[in-house]
Amino acid sequence: MIKIWEESRIREGPILRIQLVDNGSGHKALGRPLAVGEVNKLFGFHNCDALDTTSSSGVMKWARKQIDGCSRDHKRCGTDFMHRSLRDFRPTRLIDVGENADPDVRLIVTSELSTPETIKKYAALSYCWGNSTKTLLLEQNIDDMKKPTDFSTWDKNYQHAIKITRELGIRYLWIDALCIIQDQESQEDWLKEAPTMGLVYANATCVLSATASTDSQGGCFFPKTSLAGAATWAGRATPRWMFSRQGDMT
Repeated sequence: MIKIWEESRIREGPILRIQLVDNGSGHKALGRPLAVGEVNKLFGFHNCDALDTTSSSGVMKWARKQIDGCSRDHKRCGTDFMHRSLRDFRPTRLIDVGENADPDVRLIVTSELSTPETIKKYAALSYCWGNSTKTLLLEQNIDDMKKPTDFSTWDKNYQHAIKITRELGIRYLWIDALCIIQDQESQEDWLKEAPTMGLVYANATCVLSATASTDSQGGCFFPKTSLAGAATWAGRATPRWMFSRQGDMT
């Protein structure tokens, strides 16, 4: 019988190993394990697959690489499917997320910028509101939101989306709850902005989808099990059986 497993090492990364064993004698090894090759190369895994959280720098680096490659090489992923008059669309409002070290963000009105055409890239967040959304753009706080604002108490989805947007090297972020006034009795702003939401998402450089969160408090970052397999403890590899089958070798 052949046993195949993966070992994860801090320096080398995941390695696929194969060994012939005697199924009739307690799986006694019949030879030394052979290193078939790096799991990443054999199965197309990335280093970010071996990291334990979706907030890791490796995951962010992989995401930037995918976006850069898409922008550069995927001709059909742009805005060519839209009429030319719609390709320069910019949302009425955006969150200026600033730089990584900035403690604050602020709401901007794109038409009030001296050069609105400089907004070439923005991200947009797609998520489930649920019943716990607490941070909203209101008539009474819109002026305050235009000032530098501490976002550390905002809904976790928003906090994480800001971090991701910064890590992707994008300056602006659109979130419906923060870019559309939510408490107007006349719903004037909502009636004006809602019909443009398709264009908001279509023209975004990247749409962030908080699919693992059931409401706005769940966040975008979660622990994860490596697709490549084994966990590493104290720098030592812990073998994890990927599969074993009889009859693979005669």
